[in-house]
Amino acid sequence: MLTQFWDSILHAGKDKFTVTWALNNESLPAGTADSYKTVNVQLCYAPISQKDRGWRKTEDDLKKDKTCQFDVVELPYDSSGTHEYTVEEEIPSAYYFVRVRTRCF
Repeated sequence: MLTQFWDSILHAGKDKFTVTWALNNESLPAGTADSYKTVNVQLCYAPISQKDRGWRKTEDDLKKDKTCQFDVVELPYDSSGTHEYTVEEEIPSAYYFVRVRTRCF
């Protein structure tokens, strides 16, 4: 089960959600996005689902961060995009948020 927008329940193996992203060009120096190679979308445990669960703990160092344990998709970089995702059977019941980030490698 996955809660989307805090009021909808999505069921693993059955329900879908759509992720849409766009680069905020106003907040970056010109040419910054030229080094981006991929867009990575992950399903992450919300704080309420991390409480008393150290194996889901958020860390500032992304190499140590355990918040986002489920990869949704990794695509070639585009400044905006959308992806529809069917919640996989293996996703445990919890509250989640979606993280979208770019990679330069």
